[in-house]
Amino acid sequence: MPHARSRHIINQIKKKIRFARVVTIQGARQTGKSFLAREILTRFFQDSVYVTLDSKVQKTFAEDNPESFLEKNKEKGPLMIDEAQKAPSLFDAVKLCVDENSAPGQFILLGSTEFSREVKIRESLTGRISRVRVYPFTVAEANNLPLNPARSSSILNPKPRVSRKDLLKYLERGGLPGIFFVYDQNERDALMNDWISVTCQRDLLQFQGIKPDIELAEGILRTIPTLEEPDVASLARRLGKSSHLILKNLKLLEQLFVVQSLRPHPLGTGKTRYFLCDAGLVHLMRGDYRQQLATWLLVEQVSQRNCRGEFLTQFYYYRGTRGGIIDLVVEHRDHSLTAYKVIDKESLDLRNLEILISFGMKCDQAKIAHELIALGPFKETCFVKGIRLAPLESVV
Repeated sequence: MPHARSRHIINQIKKKIRFARVVTIQGARQTGKSFLAREILTRFFQDSVYVTLDSKVQKTFAEDNPESFLEKNKEKGPLMIDEAQKAPSLFDAVKLCVDENSAPGQFILLGSTEFSREVKIRESLTGRISRVRVYPFTVAEANNLPLNPARSSSILNPKPRVSRKDLLKYLERGGLPGIFFVYDQNERDALMNDWISVTCQRDLLQFQGIKPDIELAEGILRTIPTLEEPDVASLARRLGKSSHLILKNLKLLEQLFVVQSLRPHPLGTGKTRYFLCDAGLVHLMRGDYRQQLATWLLVEQVSQRNCRGEFLTQFYYYRGTRGGIIDLVVEHRDHSLTAYKVIDKESLDLRNLEILISFGMKCDQAKIAHELIALGPFKETCFVKGIRLAPLESVV
């Protein structure tokens, strides 16, 4: 099984289990959470027990008898409960258990939604829980490479580890493990369409007391990749719905981890933009090459930095007063900034660098340390007007 390979996030999970009583592993459907717990983590924690609440019998027992459920399944190693949000009453029982025993590594809770009041889970584990997010395969994981070894804050490699062909293949197929390795494009498209349908027609129904608009939610997912400015106002205009309804459904989709929001940097203007969780979905929706690259860059950077333990990193985009866009601005722990602009054409137009130069001047005025990077189909790294021009593949 080529998709059954290890994941870069494993080291972070192992670290957290050493110190936290409860660790959560969350992410969008089919990003590999269940396989990670059931087939990989059990190798490291041989006394662990894996139970999934996808089983109707287990779900009913856990919801009706949460303390007995924990007592029945608890062994020396961590108890892994998949789709834990399906039994909200379990969370109070877990809280009681870890309050009586402060030993780390007792529970691993997996879920394809946020553990929030929308699924009737109270914030009962505050201070007792450490969170891990699982994203689709990065390009390195898809190509069975180790975590990016670059040590600079930009995490760019002087010599790219993958080819342009590898990157283009990834942009087309995305990083959902069960889909990336399907050779036939028609079959991949069918699987992705099924993924969207199940997300909207089943997963949204997990939010109790909320009546989601399934048709609108699917329309949002299919429209985001086609917009030049993927914000609430643009979605409302395209879909003919109120901004209030659009925002309500976007928040639910964010809680399912299928949409990622990106705020404008305080030095610029603009409104929050929204991106899908996988570049392959953008390709499916006929998003153009630039949208594929922008989505990939965001998810790739967030995922890599998550695996590196950079949990205090903040992510923004920058919009200038004339409408120019810097696709991603990363604010590091020391408040320094790295700005990335995607160049989607092989012939470089120096006017595309003006927004980076303008942003650099604003950073200088605000006395903020920064690095300016243009990522494009370049053969090698060079510098132009203080801007680092780097091959797209150097991000991997």
